[in-house]
Amino acid sequence: MKFPLRSQVQIGKYVATQQRKGDRYPLVLMLEPTLACNIACIGCGKIREYESNKARLSVEECIDSGVQCPAPVVSICGGEPLVYKGIEEVVGGFLELRKNIELCTNALRLEQFLDVFEPSPRLTFVVHLDGMREIHDYICDYPGLWDIAIDSMRKAREAGFRVTSNTTVFKETSVDDVLEMMHYLTNEVGIDGMLIAPGYQYS
Repeated sequence: MKFPLRSQVQIGKYVATQQRKGDRYPLVLMLEPTLACNIACIGCGKIREYESNKARLSVEECIDSGVQCPAPVVSICGGEPLVYKGIEEVVGGFLELRKNIELCTNALRLEQFLDVFEPSPRLTFVVHLDGMREIHDYICDYPGLWDIAIDSMRKAREAGFRVTSNTTVFKETSVDDVLEMMHYLTNEVGIDGMLIAPGYQYS
């Protein structure tokens, strides 16, 4: 995952300053405004968490977490952040704090938010994409979601937004499928970066 030069300089200065102090320090603030989601992926443990915890942070609590935590990067995840009422206020608050925002989304509602947010080098949409069409739609248990995600990613890029992908590799995933996806996203969609991580079994 790469950041724009301005963000790299900011993060680099922060790391250098903290290292001189000799203490441990946070680099990324992981924020979950809500665990609610609009899909039910077969490998997602958040669904189980949401069943017993339907609490929702307020906009003020979200922004205050960025004030209290000096980390230069904020990953807004969940749940699905774009179903959270007030997400535009949260993003705006973090931008005022000069945070670099990674807004994770399944892209189901991304297109309708392209007119809500303004492109910024500090704002990146991180789209959940677990493979090519067949694998992704199967894992998300949502036929047609891959096409929605790809179309939304293209439109976000055309609108001037930074877009990256976040992929979880499950036992159903083949290496060839992941490689095909990486090639497609790089050469056909033109995204700015990728995150790939292994999935874990929830018992």
